[in-house]
Amino acid sequence: MAITNPTLGEVDCAWCGSESPVRKNKNGKLYVICPNCGQQPLNLPGGQEQILTRARMYGAANDPAPQETPLPKAANDGITEEPAPAKKRGMFSFLDD
Repeated sequence: MAITNPTLGEVDCAWCGSESPVRKNKNGKLYVICPNCGQQPLNLPGGQEQILTRARMYGAANDPAPQETPLPKAANDGITEEPAPAKKRGMFSFLDD
């Protein structure tokens, strides 16, 4: 029985349009395995870029990436405070305090 590489994402097949898993081979290259068309030969840099452009990649635990939730706006939104000017210190700073 062949060991299946973990699925890192999914992409629509360029030929038939079905949802296909994206996996990484032992050499670190991404590949697409369509259930209808079979493995797609996209090993060259242009093919790897195509996969990354079109694919929906999962998070680190092979789960769909969580949706980003907008952060609440701060009460002073748009108002920036100027930092206080630094105290001028003499040559012996430990004596100035």
